[in-house]
Amino acid sequence: PVGAAPPAPPPAPQALDDGPDSHWAAPFVNQVTQLGFIEGFPDNTFAPDQPVNRAQLAAIVAKAYGDRQPTVEANEFSDIAADFWGTEAVTKTVQMGFMKGYPDGTFDPNRPIPRLEALLTFVSGLKLTPQGDPDQVLGQFSDGDQVPDWARPAIAAAVENRLVANAGGQFLELQTPATRADIAVMSYQALASENKVGPVESPYILGKN
Repeated sequence: PVGAAPPAPPPAPQALDDGPDSHWAAPFVNQVTQLGFIEGFPDNTFAPDQPVNRAQLAAIVAKAYGDRQPTVEANEFSDIAADFWGTEAVTKTVQMGFMKGYPDGTFDPNRPIPRLEALLTFVSGLKLTPQGDPDQVLGQFSDGDQVPDWARPAIAAAVENRLVANAGGQFLELQTPATRADIAVMSYQALASENKVGPVESPYILGKN
């Protein structure tokens, strides 16, 4: 309409004091903070190497995929109270098919999440399947033989979709706790795999060749 206000410009990246530009995941940290689904802390740091727990990951996924329709019925978890800060995010993330609770009816929101489970979160939510032979895809990594049999197709799909990064070489390190930097990469690359954001080039993405 005539006289309508122009659209607001995108928010500027949050200026952080802990030197993210020197970190291996800096390009992804800068993108996710600009998009707003992973924020810095009140002291103006990002703490890229800080481990992420299950509730924190749920909160990130709920923000990154806030427009996705629920596909799964979410049960109440015995260890998440109605007034828990992450209750809404956990419920939404479960409903969208990214995360699940445990057979005993718990969610264990404060448990640091390993890289394996973090990758499975995005593979599950995006319904990714491997295009190549999982053993061949995983065989290029020094610890590829350590991936559990049940998880090999999913982790191969994560590699094929460029969700896996490591500054320490050709190692998946799936049992290592996922850090905020790891989740910045995974969440951004998950969006990129659906062409919702533009590509970010990084030498630390594994299996891209």
